[in-house]
Amino acid sequence: VVASVSLSVVVFCRYPHANRESILPTPLSLLQTLLESFCWGTHAFIVGLCIAMTSTLIFSMVPSSEWRRRLTLLAKTVLPMALACVMYLVRCGWLVVAYFSKTAQLRETWVWWITFQWGPTIVTSV
Repeated sequence: VVASVSLSVVVFCRYPHANRESILPTPLSLLQTLLESFCWGTHAFIVGLCIAMTSTLIFSMVPSSEWRRRLTLLAKTVLPMALACVMYLVRCGWLVVAYFSKTAQLRETWVWWITFQWGPTIVTSV
């Protein structure tokens, strides 16, 4: 949030007539991209820890003789978390690619919009 606000203030004060191509290579914009990637990766790591704790709890509380109940609980709890974890990793990966590509054209492609914006938003909200 601090990097986004700082970038917005710098852009509006220093570059009032700047376009996207001149803003993205600035050090603050690159730092924001890297920090956002780190945050999405951290989200994925924390969700992975939650998956491990939830799975361990289900395996320890439900006896192995009730395997259908155990599978139902795992499907209802772990599957949504696994999908969210994958989508967080996709966003993290795309931002790493955007950081190293340093061109604005990557963010304007249909692949970026579908795999970075729409896909993860739809999957995690369902």
